[in-house]
Amino acid sequence: MITKNNCVALICNFDMKSFWQPHNAQMLTDFDECRYKSNCLNGYCTNRPGTYICRCKNGWKGTRCEQDINECVFNRCQNGAQCVNNQGSYQCICNSGWTGPNCEHDTNECENQVCKNGANCTNTRGSFSCDCTPGWTGKQCDVDLNECSQTPGICNSGRCLNNMGSYTCSCPITSTGDNCTIDVNECDSSPCINGCCNNTNGGFACICSSGYEGQFCDTEINECTLYTCPPEMECYDGVGSYLCAYLEIKDNVEQDTNECSPNHCTDGMNCMDAFNSFLCTKPDVVCDETKTVANEP
Repeated sequence: MITKNNCVALICNFDMKSFWQPHNAQMLTDFDECRYKSNCLNGYCTNRPGTYICRCKNGWKGTRCEQDINECVFNRCQNGAQCVNNQGSYQCICNSGWTGPNCEHDTNECENQVCKNGANCTNTRGSFSCDCTPGWTGKQCDVDLNECSQTPGICNSGRCLNNMGSYTCSCPITSTGDNCTIDVNECDSSPCINGCCNNTNGGFACICSSGYEGQFCDTEINECTLYTCPPEMECYDGVGSYLCAYLEIKDNVEQDTNECSPNHCTDGMNCMDAFNSFLCTKPDVVCDETKTVANEP
């Protein structure tokens, strides 16, 4: 049994006031240091005979658990996160795409519908990727793709109008279709008045019947201004033809001369002999029932 006297004789290594209290004149009893919280500031106190032990909480160290542990020196934050030391703990500030106490868990961004405008989302480690639908671009497919500037000439002969996620083509009257690639058949409206219509890419051409000219074959030709009759003969204009006749009757019926010999008609015109005259006619074009070109002479 330890007494005050034999404690002194044994040269005890403890503070008599701190660890022992008088029980009677000859005996000392153990003092419970754990009654004072200041002995274990951030831990759990366990009393022992003549002393005590502190079991520190996470983040603390020291005899009385009074010293903060800087967890950031152990590099516990993962995936490039920033570590912030706090009193008795630490905090990881995660980069985008990561979560968890140490930023160790990948965030599935696709669960939050990060891809817009109908795009398909694919989760990757620490990130995601979006497969955009036509007309959209950007990491999250939320930026309108200007097809008019991205693809010059997308409307061919038409004018391109950009819309959100799409575009429209304003076509000229000669074409149609989403991209103005379908030629309009102008011959459907029968624009050629006296002739056949030949549809072309972006327009049409009229093949005029004999005796007519102009864009729409609406002007009659005076062949007498184009061709000259032999001397002593007068020119009479017809439709696609002209007649050369003598001003005075030269032959009687029985002695009529064949004025087509020699042939006075030029430019491939046909010569038809008549009494004291001849008629020059042009071969005509042949149109089908829609007034489009069936064949040309």
